[in-house]
Amino acid sequence: MGDTITHLESADQVHSLLQQVATTLKPGGNFLMSWRDLSTPLHGSDRFLPVRATDSQIMTCFLEWQPITTTSKRPLDFGVVSVTELIHRKQGADWDLAKSSYNKLILPDQKLTSVGNSYGFALLHGSSCRGMLLKGWMRLGDQVSP
Repeated sequence: MGDTITHLESADQVHSLLQQVATTLKPGGNFLMSWRDLSTPLHGSDRFLPVRATDSQIMTCFLEWQPITTTSKRPLDFGVVSVTELIHRKQGADWDLAKSSYNKLILPDQKLTSVGNSYGFALLHGSSCRGMLLKGWMRLGDQVSP
């Protein structure tokens, strides 16, 4: 699973996903997940991130950290980053602008690992590369709920 988990809308949905994976996998089954580490807020102009550029397209993201607000009773403190994408596309001699916004969850590494452990996963591998976190878990016994 790639950076998909940060697109879930709440801690409850994160718990639901991990519970479904735990229920689906047999003991000894493996689960690999990666997500972008958004736990350290960027400030000022560092919040503008060039994503990709070609001769005919330029994509930039703007990240804005939101205050932590949740009504979840689950043990996962998280916040939200509002992502605004700006895509400039060259159409003949002109440039068109497409824009969109969406939220991504901030999923701190240690807290998400703790939640995984609570659903009966043992961490087999953990690493990071260019802002992406990678976790490999193995499902242990019959425990599927915290």
